[in-house]
Amino acid sequence: ERRDGDLGAALDVYKTATALFDGNWQLQADYARALSDNGADPLVVDRTFEKALTRAGSDNADPYRIYGEHEMERDLPRFERARHIFYRGAAASSAADDGRPRGLAPLFHAWAICEWRARDSPPARVARLLELAAQHAAGARGAADDHEPARTTRSWILLSRAQFELSSLRRDPQLAQHFVSMSIVEHGAGGTAEAWTLWGDVAL
Repeated sequence: ERRDGDLGAALDVYKTATALFDGNWQLQADYARALSDNGADPLVVDRTFEKALTRAGSDNADPYRIYGEHEMERDLPRFERARHIFYRGAAASSAADDGRPRGLAPLFHAWAICEWRARDSPPARVARLLELAAQHAAGARGAADDHEPARTTRSWILLSRAQFELSSLRRDPQLAQHFVSMSIVEHGAGGTAEAWTLWGDVAL
């Protein structure tokens, strides 16, 4: 229904589906985003996202990431609220130690982008969050988060780090070159066009 442009009908479907499949956090998160797209009261959207977090428990950080990204990508971004959501997700998902996938790498990456866009955080905080994303990426030593294609995830995080080092907050082309070269090598399939474009910018 949503693909056909009938958002009202899609909302009816989501409402029924979330009641029938009350353990499915993804449906609840999709419902929250659809409500937001339809101009629903932000409090209603927030309550619907909170239900997604409750349904997910501490099994993974993905619903927190999705909720946080929603807050930072609004027409009027709520960066402080997004930070709080990312923090909650990291705390909840890190607390459980049963070896199950956590989704922490994408969450830390999204949190870093949030701090970067907000432009009121110390650059060292953005760098540290990107380091945490890399540490928790699939295939990293000691990482429990192994449910995503490992090389692609790490390459994507390293590329973000390279872009950050080249940004006006850091202005370090030498370090940017280091991270973009790592991104290309980590990719395992020749690197992305975006990575090679950045390489061209820093290699001159």
